[in-house]
Amino acid sequence: MKIAFLSSVYDTLGIATRVLEEGHDVSVYIKDRLPGTTSTCKLVDAWRPLIVDRELFVCDGLGWGRYSDLLSGRGKRVFGCNDLIDHCSASIARRMRILSELGIPVVPRAIVGSEPISPPFERSVAYAVVPVGIADPLVLETREALYWLQSKLVNGSQILVQEVVGGYYASIEGFFNGRDWVEPLFLFVTRRGMLDRQISSFGVAIKNKDAGISTPMRALSRVLRKVSYHGYVSLLVVVTPSGELLARDVRFGLTAGSVECVLEACSMRISAADVLFGVADGSLDRLDPSWDYIAGLRLSAVPVAKLAGSPVAGISHKNSNHLWLMDYSPSKGLGGSTFSVGLTTAIGRDTKEAMNRVYRTASNVKYLGKIIDTGLKFAAADLQCLVGLGVL
Repeated sequence: MKIAFLSSVYDTLGIATRVLEEGHDVSVYIKDRLPGTTSTCKLVDAWRPLIVDRELFVCDGLGWGRYSDLLSGRGKRVFGCNDLIDHCSASIARRMRILSELGIPVVPRAIVGSEPISPPFERSVAYAVVPVGIADPLVLETREALYWLQSKLVNGSQILVQEVVGGYYASIEGFFNGRDWVEPLFLFVTRRGMLDRQISSFGVAIKNKDAGISTPMRALSRVLRKVSYHGYVSLLVVVTPSGELLARDVRFGLTAGSVECVLEACSMRISAADVLFGVADGSLDRLDPSWDYIAGLRLSAVPVAKLAGSPVAGISHKNSNHLWLMDYSPSKGLGGSTFSVGLTTAIGRDTKEAMNRVYRTASNVKYLGKIIDTGLKFAAADLQCLVGLGVL
């Protein structure tokens, strides 16, 4: 199959590389490609010529929705390309308003400007501050810090302030095939680093489709069905110690959540390319994940340009199925344009087995400036607590 990946950033390179390794003809266009970015996939400077012979277009990031009619009109299967979803994705205020209108409980929030007025949730000692756009949240631990940030706003700028609610921070994720969710959905507990980039996650398939934690996704499906969305969705939530679920954001696209972990869990029965194509043309309605627990761990490097071209060792036929490498190619080594090298994933019958496997793969991969998150055990512990609360 001839497949094109259209992305705003480099994060889809790991999935594109996996599809290439499955034997498909893959071309990748990155709108904001940094100098030095490298990959085993073919990186192209223009995407429109790909319309001639590509069968499937996998889009990720803002701005591609405007081309959905063009691609569909040429008979192409399209994943993640929807103009109305683009409109929602451009503003967290719009996304939160949609969630509220669907009857999904959300964390307390307010939009504030430069005037130092306290948000209407006095009990909070911390705030998650998000510009009214696509940026990721900045957590402030005092009201004074919030006032200072407000004083720096200019020209009528606004920020969305959310209360930092105590509990377990997680995401409910899955593929939507234009009509309904591809069963099952997945629950992930994530650890996030700078700019809210996911650095590690622990997940489990939600086998009971009537589980309470799936309720907001069923409500969200009404909007997705109306706009005929084909793609991946991640609903970010906090589950309080009493079991109450509050939504804090919803994101769309391959880089929205832990899609590599989902593809890992299903890889023994279906290829990544077949998942993407089945979602795009609406023919896929169920996945069959093997085992129970899924772990994902991001591989990073010190962002030093002098590392460009340095080799990566320890990649073998045995562990390559668990690696989703981004800024790397066997012939050129590390690209050096970003601190994210890729992701390693693993499955296991329990959290301990999955965690041991994912760290074993990560430790076997050697490169200069290597950084590995050592806190996956905290995500595993939170996941076990959620299972204990009976939310599944």
